[in-house]
Amino acid sequence: MDPSAWNLVCPACHKRYPVDVPRTACCGDFPLDLPSPALDLSAWPPQSRRIARYADLLPLPEGHSPVDLGERVTPLLKDPAGSGKILFKMEGLLPTGSFKDRGYHVLVNRLAAWRVPAVTGDSSGNAAVSLAAYCARAGIRAILHVPVSASPGKLDLIRRLGAEIRQAPTRAEARVKALREAESSFYAGHTGNPFFLHGVKTLAYEIYDQLGGGNPGTIVMPVGNGTLLLGLALGFRELYRAGRIHRLPRLVGVQAKASGPLAIAYRSGSPVPAAIPPTPTAAEGIAIPEPPRGKEILRTVRDCGGEILAVGEEEIDSAHRDLARRGFLVEPTSATAAAALRHLKNFGEGKDPVVVILTGSGLKTLMKKPG
Repeated sequence: MDPSAWNLVCPACHKRYPVDVPRTACCGDFPLDLPSPALDLSAWPPQSRRIARYADLLPLPEGHSPVDLGERVTPLLKDPAGSGKILFKMEGLLPTGSFKDRGYHVLVNRLAAWRVPAVTGDSSGNAAVSLAAYCARAGIRAILHVPVSASPGKLDLIRRLGAEIRQAPTRAEARVKALREAESSFYAGHTGNPFFLHGVKTLAYEIYDQLGGGNPGTIVMPVGNGTLLLGLALGFRELYRAGRIHRLPRLVGVQAKASGPLAIAYRSGSPVPAAIPPTPTAAEGIAIPEPPRGKEILRTVRDCGGEILAVGEEEIDSAHRDLARRGFLVEPTSATAAAALRHLKNFGEGKDPVVVILTGSGLKTLMKKPG
């Protein structure tokens, strides 16, 4: 697609900016939006095992060598212990072992086209590993701020990928330090970047394709910063507007009870995340006490008839072990989605399948700190 069809828009003052100039904000801390132009979905991309088949539907730059790690379509597998209505989307099989590769494929391609020499970011692990890998491929220096609680295996991978690590006492402090450092380098955190969301929307396209052009009834996923949920919503809205699906799926976000500001807000009817103290949880990837896009996540879930649930540590551990016994090696964060299935409202209604997003590989969490 012609890059001129895409424009960044400030959600506060509605000023528009072309995508060929590096920019992350306009009015204060509001992250810029990147509305989908009039995408032509009448001629759907031909079948392929590569995510690259969707390139014409993404805000990718033209005329440069693409930053590519060989991203493949991830399997959508039936539950071997179930009736076939529950399907698992295996995002841990992407190049660095998590769905974050979808977002960083698009974002780092844009950074490379902008000739950005260095970036900063913050993450508990998976996003940092993904950003480090794509930056290594693109020849971009990466400085990543991570909390001290991050998995040793993930930290080792980040270092091996050539990124610089700066540790902070908490995840919130890691974000503050990364934003401060952005004064001298480009902030490439995934939470506020619209290019990242357009990469994640390819997950919606894939699910649509793998269901034979069908409509998922409910999609269940872990939610912390919410980029997975918001990216899925973006992709399915495009498919719905184009008449390719007959209704939007219910999006169900799952949090750990130990760190569930969105789940608390959903139950109480609040439009903003609850204020909670940071508490340790096995689901470290979604332990976000103050999600920056919290209001948008809550609004999106309510608009599609979804919900946000919370599960306890014992439920997470039980689901994690149960998934392993079915052959699914995932990290504990992914197991929250499986743990939530028995809590779902209207779970047995309708004929459309329930898709559970298994967001990350368990291999990274099994790695030990080098001796």
